[in-house]
Amino acid sequence: MLIEDQWFCSEPGAISRSPWHQDHPYYNLDRPFVTVWVTLDDVTADAALRVVEGSHATGITYAPIEFSSSIDTIGGDSELEPVPDIDADPDRFPVTTWDLQAGDAVAIDSRMLHSTGIREVADRPFRRLSTRYAHPDTRYLDLGEQAAVFWKMLPHGLSTGDLVAGEVFPLIKP
Repeated sequence: MLIEDQWFCSEPGAISRSPWHQDHPYYNLDRPFVTVWVTLDDVTADAALRVVEGSHATGITYAPIEFSSSIDTIGGDSELEPVPDIDADPDRFPVTTWDLQAGDAVAIDSRMLHSTGIREVADRPFRRLSTRYAHPDTRYLDLGEQAAVFWKMLPHGLSTGDLVAGEVFPLIKP
């Protein structure tokens, strides 16, 4: 089932990056889902998507991060543990990244810790698309203020326990 697609564009010389985070705590879904990250431009490993190997399998869901601050937790006092300082402890958090060519895709579990690269974008835009897909039996789970704002904007009419698949979140193949 299609949950969402997002378009990102970093202009030449951009130095902001996405902070380390998991996608899972932003989504009102009762189970993990997959994010397919596609680069539309060639990008070197030091600016591309970075992932913490095996982080999806730890059983830990970290508090969602406010991207504009890179440190504040969304929803105030979250009961979830804050994201650790990944870059400060490479032995504990092994990071993988790749040189990617336009059209390359990386699929990650929604519980995978990830961020974008550590270097500024080169002399051309860096464009990418993220599309999220969930299992057809996924149910709505209201996470309150920590959920991404689009959940409040969409006229989905869902309550905790409802199947998510439907008109707003279509099944790709019934």
